[in-house]
Amino acid sequence: IASCLVGSEMCIRDSADAENMKAKLALLGFEASVSAYQADTGALHRVRIGPFGQLETMNRVRGKLSDNGVDVAVVRIGK
Repeated sequence: IASCLVGSEMCIRDSADAENMKAKLALLGFEASVSAYQADTGALHRVRIGPFGQLETMNRVRGKLSDNGVDVAVVRIGK
């Protein structure tokens, strides 16, 4: 993944649920951001952690999230 930044994200339909997820992540020690975007199926809210410069760091974060019942998708940011 050279020259790419990797992050973890979730897409949530309801803005209140997205903010609640951001708060849950904060309790787990992660700083997350929430951004809204328009999809074909309507408005969605992206909850993102990262970016991480190293795949190993992202994998540790993903493992901790999984251990706490949080399912995330891994996304590449950049070229």
